[in-house]
Amino acid sequence: MQRQPKLRGFTAFWAKPITLTTDKANALKGVVDNFTLFEAGLTDSPYVSVRLVVRGGITNKLQVRLQAASKTSIEMIVAAGGSFEKIPKPMRQAKTKAE
Repeated sequence: MQRQPKLRGFTAFWAKPITLTTDKANALKGVVDNFTLFEAGLTDSPYVSVRLVVRGGITNKLQVRLQAASKTSIEMIVAAGGSFEKIPKPMRQAKTKAE
């Protein structure tokens, strides 16, 4: 706590995770991960942290592979016949030098 700056205008240097709700995840089919969310237009980049929270229900069988999820949303996914796997945030590929 003592390390936090006390001056006005301080902004945290860490990126907050993007919140995905269960009703938006229910609209997707199959595997739900960072790249499918980017292709669906729900995130600006596939290289961000995403967490799943409850708002609405899940009726589709989904295989969710994200960085975080609430306990209730995991229970809803499993009850619908799907699965949840916690994975690290995808990293960008390093550029190689052209010789």
